[in-house]
Amino acid sequence: MRRVNVEGVRNVVNAALKVGVRRLVHISSIHAFKRVPSGITLDETVPFAPDSPAGAYDRTKAEGTLAVLQAVRQGLDAVIVCPTGVIGPTIT
Repeated sequence: MRRVNVEGVRNVVNAALKVGVRRLVHISSIHAFKRVPSGITLDETVPFAPDSPAGAYDRTKAEGTLAVLQAVRQGLDAVIVCPTGVIGPTIT
């Protein structure tokens, strides 16, 4: 997970900055956010949680998303999407 969700994202944002990509769309996850109590709205004001106790997936998605935000501070134009679930065909 770390190779893809953190190191892979860092490689992509570094390459995007180097070649001047006009806009990057990063697909993160709802699991990258800090867990909030039931009934509390989860929106962009909730911080990402690289120290999440929920598991490695949550932590690595948060770290990768934070890497994108760091690249934004360096000038990258990026959009971060945090879907609740990705559904597609299964490979058998």
